[in-house]
Amino acid sequence: MLAQAVADSPEIREEAAETAVDWETSMTDFQKRVVIRLLSVVATAEEPGRVREAQLNAISNLFLPPFMTKADVAPLFEIPADTLDQGDVEYLNGFLEALAPFAPEPSGRG
Repeated sequence: MLAQAVADSPEIREEAAETAVDWETSMTDFQKRVVIRLLSVVATAEEPGRVREAQLNAISNLFLPPFMTKADVAPLFEIPADTLDQGDVEYLNGFLEALAPFAPEPSGRG
């Protein structure tokens, strides 16, 4: 699946993301983290559309705060805003919302 996630063919990359969702229950948290990090990186190179949506959906299904952190999905927040469609924005906002309860408290020092 990891090799398929970086394949030249968009169809194969999309299939890899869908496979990640199918395998979710058989993966350990560590394996999920590896897949999320890989998909987060490859999603930054995707054009808006089905493949990126499949990757974001897979990440969303595998993402487990607080075991996983913003660092695991950080590349997604570097996707140029003008290349994000509404669905992409909703996924990114969903990741931030999932992480919000686990954000460190501000120290109050200035």
